[in-house]
Amino acid sequence: TKHNLEATLFDKILYKIRNSKFVGSKKQRYLLWEKFENYILTRKKFCDILKGFKADLVVTASPGIVTTADLPYLRAARILEIPTCGVIQQWDNLSTKGLMPFRPTKLAVWNEASKKDAMELQYYDFQDVEICGVPHFDLYQKAPFEDRDYFFKKIGFNPNKPLITFTTAPYKSVADHTYVLDILVNAMKEKLFLKEIQVLCRLHPLDDKKRYQKFKNLENIKFDFPGKYSPYLGWDPDLEETKHLIDTLYYTDVLINIASTITIEAAILDKPIINLGFSTSEPGRFYKSVLINHHKKHYKYILEIGGIKIANNEKEFIDYIKTYLENPKIDSEKRKQLAESITYKLDGNQAK
Repeated sequence: TKHNLEATLFDKILYKIRNSKFVGSKKQRYLLWEKFENYILTRKKFCDILKGFKADLVVTASPGIVTTADLPYLRAARILEIPTCGVIQQWDNLSTKGLMPFRPTKLAVWNEASKKDAMELQYYDFQDVEICGVPHFDLYQKAPFEDRDYFFKKIGFNPNKPLITFTTAPYKSVADHTYVLDILVNAMKEKLFLKEIQVLCRLHPLDDKKRYQKFKNLENIKFDFPGKYSPYLGWDPDLEETKHLIDTLYYTDVLINIASTITIEAAILDKPIINLGFSTSEPGRFYKSVLINHHKKHYKYILEIGGIKIANNEKEFIDYIKTYLENPKIDSEKRKQLAESITYKLDGNQAK
């Protein structure tokens, strides 16, 4: 059924009210507001749809956190007294996206930290939150999906040279971080690495491709552009896209990113990980968006466990790459601990 999936001005106003100090800081006020908000927004046609299905349960992959697409059905389910279950897709959704516009009867979350966030930040009771792990990470236990030679041929690189993968962040959140490629290009020119490296830059779907034009003709730098980004569902990769990402990480020798969930995915595959703790382009904005909004919130759990290197300047950045290329097993045990702690279980059966 087609309906307005994108957040309207009215949705944004409701978000402001919901997360205001007057409403959002008090549990009872928020619970009353959430009920009122959903009551006035419930549409009869969606009640009729659920009646037609004779639904016993409504399950959503996003209770209005990253998309509003499922909200009409969830609201109808409440009117019809059908229980609802929300599967939280990302471990930061409960801590960085504000209060949920709809509260499913039960929540399925990644880990203990997510459960804590659900209870402390979203006012859930202990018994209404279930730790289920990360179903969409089950595929990592089946890696690789393509052999090394075929994969490197596909991305245009030499399978006998080390692969450094840099995954970028949304343009609006971190601004210009092409400085990372500038540093790597200069290091390659000055032959600071014992072996000739190859850099695969995987752009975030919300990054700005135009900023990377100056690197497009360099021999040792290639770009990977993830699939479609839907305004309704966000990044919406299909199975082949997901397998490609898994293979990319599987054949990566060192992963570089700002402060992303891809750190966890690399840890599952025991790949050395370097996060950026500095910016030479917009240090003030970087400090606020990364060191405060990430490191002080959900990402603090990764920093507490360890298993990754945080490069605080250019010299540390290059030194960490050299160290990991020479000995990729450094921090291996910590990476395993990190992966198991954040994803709950690494048995390939979390979907079950």
